[in-house]
Amino acid sequence: MWCKHVIDHLYELTDYELLQQLPRGSLDALSALHDRYAGYALAPAYEMLRDRGRADDVVQEALLSVWRRRTRHCKGVPFSAVRCRLQA
Repeated sequence: MWCKHVIDHLYELTDYELLQQLPRGSLDALSALHDRYAGYALAPAYEMLRDRGRADDVVQEALLSVWRRRTRHCKGVPFSAVRCRLQA
């Protein structure tokens, strides 16, 4: 039950607070950001590609890109910058 409480707590954090968790290796924070923004990123990806599977792949790749660069780009960066990356 403790683990569920911790995960639920992450969903109450701001984008900035979640981003601060990424350099520490928090996959739960990445998951919370994914759940919060994947739908927003999926719509333009689908509009461009007209293929749901490929659009899903693009969104996943964008999130993986954020994860791979978490130690360089997440400290002090407003999430709006990351959100733009997901939608680009």
